[in-house]
Amino acid sequence: MGIEVAVAARTRTTNAKIQTISITSSIRSRASSAEVVMHSSAPATWRPEAGNEIIISTTSDALRHFGGMIERVTETPTNRLEMDYTLDCKDYTWLFDRRMVTTNYGTSSGAAILADIVNTYTTGFSTAGIDNLGNIPAQRFDYVYPSDAFNSIANQQQAHWYVDFNKTVQYFSAITDVAPTTEINFDSNTADFGSLQLVEDASNVRNRIIMQGYKVA
Repeated sequence: MGIEVAVAARTRTTNAKIQTISITSSIRSRASSAEVVMHSSAPATWRPEAGNEIIISTTSDALRHFGGMIERVTETPTNRLEMDYTLDCKDYTWLFDRRMVTTNYGTSSGAAILADIVNTYTTGFSTAGIDNLGNIPAQRFDYVYPSDAFNSIANQQQAHWYVDFNKTVQYFSAITDVAPTTEINFDSNTADFGSLQLVEDASNVRNRIIMQGYKVA
């Protein structure tokens, strides 16, 4: 299973220092980020630029593990002719918020309002992942980012949302979230612990306590 890195729609895997790739993804905070160091050999004929699209995927299944935009490029010379570029990247939410929403909606389904925001105020994003969770009262948005409008509606409908690495907006009920497992038997189950650590400490256990300087009435 290999890693492929594409920058500005061109494969740049040979420039990427694969061991430096770090991806942080959180649906609940709706913010995924990535960091990777790219290298340009002498003579330097290419450099990544802030604002370039970056996609990190596996070659075996073409599955995207990150998709977004390069927010910051830090250039560091490794010698007189070669450069390293540390890329700080944000997911497509950065691109999702390029325009601000300024409109009013009457009482309608939350899904219809969200779909209209995506279609009217963003470019290149799909609404296929938006679930219909029922109607909401009239909404007024006065120069707010699309993500803030989504947050407002999600709070009213007890929902979660995020933009996935294929630019599809996912919106779904938070009430239907379930635990990955219903119970864990600590004596027999060692597969579902995750990062759980159990620590036993008997250093403070006492079977006798002596108090001095105290008189019982």
